[in-house]
Amino acid sequence: MCMEKLVDCPAALTTWSNRELVEQAGTQGVEILMWIAARGTLPEPARKLHGNYHIPISNTAAGLLLLEPAATGASQRRLPRQPELASKLTPASQS
Repeated sequence: MCMEKLVDCPAALTTWSNRELVEQAGTQGVEILMWIAARGTLPEPARKLHGNYHIPISNTAAGLLLLEPAATGASQRRLPRQPELASKLTPASQS
């Protein structure tokens, strides 16, 4: 429910107070605020590229959602190559 709303109608998720989030989803429900903040960085509409939600038997559930602006084409999604940045991120033992 929540992950679909992040894609289709994120404003609907902003109607809950922090108290209501905790009542509905427990203390971990406050994590939804981080999802809403992340979604707020994208313009509307957004397009879902990938999503997964897994609930293991004895652990906390985990969700993954990959979105992009709906107007973005595949050629615009690629980041420019920055070899100088990559060299800074490579551990010294591997260079």
